Amino acid sequence: MAWHSYYGNGYTAQSWPQSYREDNATEIAQALRAANWTDYAIAATLGNMQVESYINPGQFEHSYPTGTPTGGYGLVQWTPRTKFSNWAGVGWDSDWNLQIARLVWEEQNGEQWIPTSNYNISFTRYIREDGTVYSVEWLARAFFYNYERGAAMGLRQEYARNWLNFLQGLPPTPTPSGNLPKWLLFKIKFENERGVK
Repeated sequence: MAWHSYYGNGYTAQSWPQSYREDNATEIAQALRAANWTDYAIAATLGNMQVESYINPGQFEHSYPTGTPTGGYGLVQWTPRTKFSNWAGVGWDSDWNLQIARLVWEEQNGEQWIPTSNYNISFTRYIREDGTVYSVEWLARAFFYNYERGAAMGLRQEYARNWLNFLQGLPPTPTPSGNLPKWLLFKIKFENERGVK
């Protein structure tokens, strides 16, 4: 399995075959499962990613020139793009695993997520939810209001439910000790030591 990406600001990824999104979702799920995210949290995040970037890690925000530092970028449309690219360093525009590492780092360092009154849940609680308290639709809304803080929900809830069904059909992600992959541990350690935000 490999990532699919289109580096640009247009609608190319919107018309991708579903198999491209599923391949990217599998890559994302394997990495986030290794970081102890539940399938409910992953699916809710994927539902948001589908609206934000079509699950295209090379997606630049529409109406901004490709490569501009002020517009959004990536799976979750970090805005400005430099919020992600400065943190990721070399490979920010080609190593798609860095985007997953950034999500994990944000949760571990209290970045980006701001609980709202209607979705008063911490990022850590969000990634651990297994459907016993909150539905995947509720989690999709929580990610939108607490993390994305956008203007329009769109089809995020519907997409999240579809992604949950997809993820439940994937085999468990094998990890040697149930811990984070070594590349991710080193990246997080390095960034924590540098104090990068």
